[in-house]
Parts: sequence; C-alpha cells; structure tokens
Amino acid sequence: MKFTTALITALFSVGALAAPSITKRQDTVTYKIHDFTERKYNGVNISTLFFNIESPPNSGGNIKFECAPFVFPTGKTSSTFEAGHVYFCYKDSPYSFSFVPGDAQKGTWAKLNLWQTDSKTKTYVGDVEFREPPCRAAGPGKDTVCEAQEDYQIHMSVAGSPTEK
Repeated sequence: MKFTTALITALFSVGALAAPSITKRQDTVTYKIHDFTERKYNGVNISTLFFNIESPPNSGGNIKFECAPFVFPTGKTSSTFEAGHVYFCYKDSPYSFSFVPGDAQKGTWAKLNLWQTDSKTKTYVGDVEFREPPCRAAGPGKDTVCEAQEDYQIHMSVAGSPTEK
C-alpha cells in the first residue's frame, strides 16, 4: 500500500513537471529554444530533431519542455522527418512546431515555427530564424548530428493580434 501511494504521488509529480500548466498571461511571451539538435542518418536529410522550450533566464517563469516530432498513429517520435510539416511535441503537448532547414550554400537560414495552445480559443504563434547548426560524425556510415552552439529566443503572440509577425 505504501509503495502504491508513493508510486501514484511520483507519477503525478512527474506529470506536473512534464506538462506545465499555463497560467494567465499577457498577449505576448518569449521562450528560449535550447539544445536544438538535428540527426541525419544519411548525412544529408534530417531524420529527426529535438529541442527544449524553456522560460528565458530572469523571466520568473519555470517552463521546461522537451520537443520532438510526435506521430499520433505510431505514438512515437518520427524517424522520417518532413520539412515544413506541423508536428506536436509529444502526445497531449500544448506545443506544436514546424521546421524548414536552411542552406548555407544558398545563404538561407533555418526557420522554426512554434505554436502553443493556451485554451480552446487562444493560440500563441512565433518563429525564429537561425543558421544551420554545425554537424559532426555520429555513428556508422554517414550518420551525423548537428547541434546548435547557442540558444535562440522565440517571441510569441496571440494568433491574430497586432504584434503577430
């Protein structure tokens, strides 16, 4: 009985950390995109990616949410990433995203779009552009990992508000 009670308490505690509740706030919010990483099994095309969404330092917030392309039919993260496709960040996540890689040779920057559903009627939207992260060998064959060397700020506003980009 003590074990069951401890297990239930632990599960509810982990759930609260994994899916932070969204409190009342203004029409804009800024998040930090941290540990942005791409995996390219063939060394060219993105197979999967992941990043963390965090409250910026000194903001008073406590958001820390892992994000990877979640596929509902399989219940797993995608291993065949599709650029520009909208993915949820795991099941029951308030966040969804799309990503279009940049091309250093053409001088185009990567673009991450982020959405956050705050309620049935309010959605926050934002985007950030950045250079493609540098890549390194990560396994057999042409397998590479590309890791951002810095954090990115993403400014989000309520969809349809005057501050939306």
